[in-house]
Amino acid sequence: MQSADSVCLLLELANAAREGRPAPPAAADWLTAGVAGFLDGEPLALALGLAAAGPGHASARHEFLARVRDHHLYEAHRLTGGPSPWSRSLALAREIRRFEATVWPRWRHCDAPPEGASGLRRALFAAFKTGLEIPGSPRQLARIAARRHAAPPPVVTATLTI
Repeated sequence: MQSADSVCLLLELANAAREGRPAPPAAADWLTAGVAGFLDGEPLALALGLAAAGPGHASARHEFLARVRDHHLYEAHRLTGGPSPWSRSLALAREIRRFEATVWPRWRHCDAPPEGASGLRRALFAAFKTGLEIPGSPRQLARIAARRHAAPPPVVTATLTI
């Protein structure tokens, strides 16, 4: 299992516990297998798929946040408009530079973008809120847009509500 999926399952368990719901079956199975691995002597984070696979590999948290960021960048790409995917990538690269220079400094401490913010700015806010570096080249943005799909990945829907 990809470690980003492990983070998603962990969030599903936390939300279920917080809301007094039973654990979703997939999350319960994942936790059971992880605890069994832990009891067999494996470090818990490794048994649960939350540890980095080794040197040079991203942590589960980083992989999860990268998937969330890329989903929001895909949405921003879709909302940018333009006659072709490449023209949207060029426009999005310009919008990211503008957003980072003028909007993000004012919004960075907000929990949500202001009421009335455009869909594009909402998507960029969510991408920046991950805390990860935001790709700014049209080529990188085109690659992200090409490997995403219209439906949000399941991992994006699993967010911890506190």
